Amino acid sequence: MTSENVLFDNLFISAPNNMGGLLALFDDDVMVVDDRPTCGLCWNQAQEIFVRAIQHSDRVVITTPRETKEISGDWGDLHDVLVVADDLYIVSTQHNTVVRWSLSKNAEAERIVLSTIEDSWHINCLGVLSGDLCFTAFG
Repeated sequence: MTSENVLFDNLFISAPNNMGGLLALFDDDVMVVDDRPTCGLCWNQAQEIFVRAIQHSDRVVITTPRETKEISGDWGDLHDVLVVADDLYIVSTQHNTVVRWSLSKNAEAERIVLSTIEDSWHINCLGVLSGDLCFTAFG
């Protein structure tokens, strides 16, 4: 492997929409994990949790060393996920919403709605900056 390829080794690739899926790149080989359209991945090493959002089915897959489970809700066009402590944040672009899901209670804890006009903000890309939840949006 050349030094310029090292950056892309051990990489997960989420592919949204029809013909999407989850791919993994290891040692210059591409492995198709599955064909479920994926938009949004989060790996929290400290908590040993891997989360992915499945588009078109309003489902989130949560994998830990102990189990893999799926949760669902009335979310609409999922675009990102982020684990922060006991909370899972889920982006719904259709509803201009960020949902805070309690991992310990396995239930929705909060719904932050930025607009009631469908997909008018097109929220994406969750992150934490100086302890505050941040996201990108355009519309």
